[in-house]
Amino acid sequence: MLEIIRLNPASSCTDYVMVELQGEVDCHSDKTTTARTIGTMCQAHQTADTLQLTIGHHQLTGKLVDLKKPLVVLQKVSDPHINYQAVGIIRRKYHFKTRPRAMISKPHS
Repeated sequence: MLEIIRLNPASSCTDYVMVELQGEVDCHSDKTTTARTIGTMCQAHQTADTLQLTIGHHQLTGKLVDLKKPLVVLQKVSDPHINYQAVGIIRRKYHFKTRPRAMISKPHS
C-alpha cells in the first residue's frame, strides 16, 4: 500500500547530508556494536564542496552534489497506529566515486 505523507514546510526538520560510497566497507571489529567510527572526514581544499575520507590506510576524495529529489528522514512514533514523524531532510550528498588511494607512511624509527 502506497501512502502519501505530507510535510509542513514550517516544521522543524533538520538538514542532513548523505555520504555515498562505491563498494563495501568491511569492519573487522566487534560485530555486536551498532555505532562505529569507520574513518575521519576533513575538508580537502579551501572549498567546502570537497571532502577527504580516511579509512584505515586508504583515502578517498568526494564532492558535494545536490540530490535530484530530496529524501525525508522518518522516525516511527509509538502510537496505537503506525505513524511516522518527519525529523529531517536530505538535499545533498558527498559522493565518493573514485578508488581509494593507499597512504604509505614512513616506519617509526
